[in-house]
Amino acid sequence: PTANSAVPSEGGCTVCGRHFAPDRLPKHQEICRKTHTKKRKPFDVLKHRLAGTEAEPFINKLRKGTPSTTKVQQKNLNSNWRQKHEEF
Repeated sequence: PTANSAVPSEGGCTVCGRHFAPDRLPKHQEICRKTHTKKRKPFDVLKHRLAGTEAEPFINKLRKGTPSTTKVQQKNLNSNWRQKHEEF
């Protein structure tokens, strides 16, 4: 623990804020900047579990049809509630 091995107070990464040795900081900042700018898509466990099985085509059909039907049903529920409230 000499004065030379201590991490300087201003030696933090500008992206993540972690502290590194002065000679490693520029290399880390390049890598850190690249990894923080990329967006990753969510991992679909169901897709990978069913890949190559008989259930795969059925799941794909279900996924395509469900979002539109749930939105329509939700709108109907909200409008029925308002109508009943106004009648009351």
